[in-house]
Amino acid sequence: MKLRLKIVKGAGEGKSFVFTKAPVRIGRAPDNDLVLNDDGISRLQCELVIEPAGVMLRDLESANGTKVNDVIATETELRTGDTIGMGPVIFEVLEVDAHAEIRASGAQAAKADKIVPKPMGEGDPGTKPAAPPQKRAKLVTKVAGKLTGIFKSQGVVQSPRAQSSQRRIVRVAGLTALIIAVCLAYYIAKHKKPDESFKVFPIDKATQNTSYGKGNVDVVASDRATFTFDCQGGRVVIGYAAASIDRGDQVEIVVNGERVGYAPQTASGWTTGLSFIVPRRLLKAERNIVIFDNLDIPARAGKDDDRWAIGQLTLTEVALPAPNPTKAKQLHELGKVAFDSRSVAPQNLTRAVAYLEEAELYTAAEEAPSPVAHEVVTLLEKVRAELQTTFEAHVFSAEQALRFGDTERARDALRDILRYFPDAKDPRHQAAKERLAELGIGNAH
Repeated sequence: MKLRLKIVKGAGEGKSFVFTKAPVRIGRAPDNDLVLNDDGISRLQCELVIEPAGVMLRDLESANGTKVNDVIATETELRTGDTIGMGPVIFEVLEVDAHAEIRASGAQAAKADKIVPKPMGEGDPGTKPAAPPQKRAKLVTKVAGKLTGIFKSQGVVQSPRAQSSQRRIVRVAGLTALIIAVCLAYYIAKHKKPDESFKVFPIDKATQNTSYGKGNVDVVASDRATFTFDCQGGRVVIGYAAASIDRGDQVEIVVNGERVGYAPQTASGWTTGLSFIVPRRLLKAERNIVIFDNLDIPARAGKDDDRWAIGQLTLTEVALPAPNPTKAKQLHELGKVAFDSRSVAPQNLTRAVAYLEEAELYTAAEEAPSPVAHEVVTLLEKVRAELQTTFEAHVFSAEQALRFGDTERARDALRDILRYFPDAKDPRHQAAKERLAELGIGNAH
């Protein structure tokens, strides 16, 4: 079987999936073959099976029903061009063939009953399968020929007996090299980290020091990284860092089935200190789900490097006071004064953020946003953006100075970061301090 689906509406729009083995179960439960984290979708929504008539969609008594071409379906044959509706998510059938034979790669064969966003192992160093017997024989002959050529060039081959002995040595050497190569490939494949794209991780102390994605990461999650958190009714801020994100629309951030934004494009290396406020209307009293969904998996055409990563996941929840527009206005004015005087002292930027974040608390619980609430949010976004730009500029300046051997200028740039970010808990303060320590430079002002 070969079945290719594409999300044309809903969370993950534009993402496509390839299935090569039936049955395929779809739903909200984590043990499904395709997991859709949305309350509008049942835990067991539907399944795709092979019947004599072709690939059939069978609804599993879902709460909202499954539609094929906008018609509620209990069991129907799928054809290329059909649409499949499940709650707020709509798929398009790009290709369907019940009798296609697919040559799976090693990882696909091992997990052929799961989603195959792209053939696992292709393009990854150290995962090439062992050569077939014919190819092994050719390899031994090739190695033997090269070694014999070397011996001849040095005048070692002098008699038939010596030649016969050397041929045996060459065969043994070639076979030994082949065995070592096969064992090494087996060891790498055996110890390769499993892809945990569909595992859910709680946001806790462990996520603060863990990276997720593809490439040099702690947890391989090539397609998406999914996290869960509880809410006590306050304002929830999720902090994170990101790396190797090529575009501003590559990694979608989804909370409880609704997109809230995208991770920003990052330069080489990690961009730290990123965060977003979870809209209060999306929060649930119990389990909440946040997904960092890499929309470039399967990889875009022409893109060779599909590495990406997010990490340093933190959650901060602040209890909300009663709405007080007057207090919010006063704090907004203090934040504006601090921002306007940022050239006087670098720490005035972070002081402005503190005033504005407190002002935001006094407007967050309003049923209808007041004019001052809009002013606070607008200025707060502006100040945060300038702080992040300032941090990145100083990091670039420090690294450039080090490349030219100017340790003094690098030290000054890193110490300026400590002035802009005086809070020792801020990841940007910590990054600058660690870099100074690596260079053996004190951080005294």
